[in-house]
Amino acid sequence: MLEESNQVQVAQKKASPLIFIFGAVLVIVLGIILVEQFIIPALTPEVMDNEVAGVIVISAVDTNDESQLLNQTFVVDFSNSELQFEKISSNILPYSIFVDFKDVLNPTEFILRTMTFESLQEEVNDRIHMVDLVSGKASFFPSATSSNPENLDWSKESNLIAYQVSDFNLPPYEAELISNHNIEVFSPAEDAVIQVITEAAQPQWSPDGTKLLYFKNDGLYLRDVRDGSDVLILGLIQNENNPAGNFIDANSMFAVSPDGKAFAWTAAFNGSIHTFAIESWEPFQFSDLGRVYDRGESEYYWPVFSPDGNFLSVQAIDTAEDPLNRTNSRLEIRKVKDVSLVKSISLEQFDFNALFTDDWIVDSEFISDLRGN
Repeated sequence: MLEESNQVQVAQKKASPLIFIFGAVLVIVLGIILVEQFIIPALTPEVMDNEVAGVIVISAVDTNDESQLLNQTFVVDFSNSELQFEKISSNILPYSIFVDFKDVLNPTEFILRTMTFESLQEEVNDRIHMVDLVSGKASFFPSATSSNPENLDWSKESNLIAYQVSDFNLPPYEAELISNHNIEVFSPAEDAVIQVITEAAQPQWSPDGTKLLYFKNDGLYLRDVRDGSDVLILGLIQNENNPAGNFIDANSMFAVSPDGKAFAWTAAFNGSIHTFAIESWEPFQFSDLGRVYDRGESEYYWPVFSPDGNFLSVQAIDTAEDPLNRTNSRLEIRKVKDVSLVKSISLEQFDFNALFTDDWIVDSEFISDLRGN
């Protein structure tokens, strides 16, 4: 009997370390699950709805304001829980479109295309202007194009401005062809167009200002502005092997994140949004992040990245057989990493056909001073 009791005690002593080890492993596993499922998501900014921050700038016609016949600039501030659009002072921003800040993290200077500028001579209308919010002064670039400039992008590092141009009088079908657009690279320091890329659209600078990503009819290209060389990065021809379409036209729109770590495009005709991670600019390497494909349901336009590069803003509207009957216009905020929807802001007060999402900046005292004037 005593011998059996000793054997039990020996067995218990041998089992105790195994039970302790098993318990420790179980605690570690449960701890890992807890961290992955609850703690990390709580600390990751891009998954938190209330981490969407900054100010989105749009050019729009407010249909509730009968006196507004041309585009003016509005902002929506994510620190305001009501998320209402406020009009910017017309003394600084007149009737204008395509507002682009030189530095979204220090938003004191921007360029824009004016549609009318009463304080300046009539012949400089529909030109590219620069506004300095510190001094409150506006000036224009005499040698920059007056031929329907669109999609302005100002490089902080190189101080070069890229934009696309076209004939304003083109019929709608021809205006949708990228082959009817050119890209100009303008140097404010020289007051001169220094390069032209023919049959191209949607220019976007690299972070160092030496390269431009842009669309041509057959795909996405990269130009090195130092030597004028061009490389096809991604072929986007629609065919039987690619029915969903990375097919592009002038209604396909393109953006690069401020930190140069991601790019995205929207294709209105097939209701798609596509995001990519940029792994290297030289040589250019990228990988797929996410895609939305809502053909026949929604159309997407004007992708713009948040200042931190974690979110993407797109204009959206429900598709209709008659474009004049489209409804539910809205600004959607999506995660860049998987294109999932974070929040939606109504754009119903604006004329969707004259609506442009221009930029997304951090808030600043200069922008705050201009609101509601």
